[in-house]
Formats: sequence, C-alpha cells, structure tokens
Amino acid sequence: MARGADRAWIARINAYFGERCQVVWWGHREAAVRRVGAWTVPSDLLPDVERNRADLAARGKPNEIQALCVEPIDFSRDRLEIGYRTVDYATARAMRARKLSPGFGILSASSFLVSLEQRQMIIQKRGAGMDLNPGRLHGFAGAYSPGRALDDSDGDAQSLMRTARRELREETGLDLADMAPPHLVFFSDPRTTAFEMCLLGNRIRPEDLAKLTDTEEGGVFPIPMDELGELLSHDERWGPGGQCEVMAWLALGAPPFAPDENFAGLTARQTFEKLTAR
Repeated sequence: MARGADRAWIARINAYFGERCQVVWWGHREAAVRRVGAWTVPSDLLPDVERNRADLAARGKPNEIQALCVEPIDFSRDRLEIGYRTVDYATARAMRARKLSPGFGILSASSFLVSLEQRQMIIQKRGAGMDLNPGRLHGFAGAYSPGRALDDSDGDAQSLMRTARRELREETGLDLADMAPPHLVFFSDPRTTAFEMCLLGNRIRPEDLAKLTDTEEGGVFPIPMDELGELLSHDERWGPGGQCEVMAWLALGAPPFAPDENFAGLTARQTFEKLTAR
C-alpha cells in the first residue's frame, strides 16, 4: 500500500465524506478472500429476517448468500486478506433497515468505464425500485457470491475481480475480459452496509460503447468529463459509495487519462481538491 504523501488524499476524502463513507485501503493487488464460517444472527434481529425471507419468497425473489466481513483486516498490507462469514440477503436487508453495520459490511465489488475517445466516464443510474441508492448514481456494483458449497452456483471463486466483471456484464451486457486498472480502492459505506472494492477506470473501446444496455437494476449513464466536476458537487445525485469512488479516481489522476489532462480547465487532481475544499 502506498504511504506518506501518496496517502494524503485519503485523509482529505474521508474528512469530506465523514460518516457517509470512508476509504480504508488503496493499492494494486486483488484481495485474497476466504470463508471463515456462518454469521450467527442476533436473536432480536431474527423476526425481521424471517419477515424478509417470507417477503422475498412471496415475490419470487432469490434469497442469495452473501459475505459479511466481521473478521479483523490488516489494512497496512499491500494485499488485503479478507475472511468473511456467510449471511443471506434477508439478513442483510434486516441489518440495513435497523442501521446495523457489523464489522466492515457486506463484501462487494464495483467498476465504472472510461472512454478516452469520447472523453467521458460511464456509470449507472440506479433504478427507482432498487433497495440500495434508488435513483442515484453509482458504479456497476453487486455483492460477492460465496459459491457452490453454499448456494448451488459457481459463485465468484474467491475473486472480487470476477465479481466486478460479472456485475458489469449483468448490468450493461458488456463482458470485459481484461479488468486490471492501475488502482483498486476499498471503501466502507455504513448506510448500505457495503464493504466494496472498486476498480478505478476500466477503459472501454469505441466499438463497445454501442453494446451497453440498460437493465431493471438501472440505466447506463455517460458523463462528459468536462461536466463531471459540476455533477460531483451535487451530493444528492449520488450514492455515497459511487461518489466516493469517482472522487478517489480523480485524486489518483483519472487513469487512463494523462495526469495533465484538463477537464473544464482543471486537471483531475485539481478537480478533486476543489470539490473536497467545500
């Protein structure tokens, strides 16, 4: 993990977001994830969980297994080692409704796209009916899937990169074989109980832009780079995690754009500093 002056932007972004969202790590290596066991649901939460299970079943919605990160994590490491305990989606919903955020939260991954040729980034505008951040802007994100032994699926095979790639495919129709941007960021969002790895700045080719499609989870939302700074100044338009990851990307120079590239007269770093000066 980068140290010293290279980490000053983390203190700055965390001061800006306060309790809404916090960057806890950034680096270049994918985290190692492993199952520790199942999480024991507190007895006072069980009635809410059972109601959620019944509601999901009545609506024909899957009650997927997710990963809750309650084990200690050493954030000083160049490669994080994350132990998780399994919970079902009904439990995650109950925790959010009670504003409970055990440990670091539900393990997830996200990404957004960058077109150098069109000078724009592409994110998602969440559907109005979604549980998390309805109607707000966020990356293409979703929960890590623990895999076959727990929910009769292949899962994400201990790979958050695989989670990010799967979510991008499910939410845009685009399958990027190479998702290895220069920077990875983990943030914790206590409001949504998300503990999320974001891939900052996946380049999309011009011929792939036309392949992007909307889904019931949300619409594809392109943002011209000259308008990004102004849009980021409106906190109410964003899910905190989505806003945080885009601002982290600006702090790191907005790769794969050149570090001295200008957007509405400012470099990416200058845009970040202007936004966080508020």
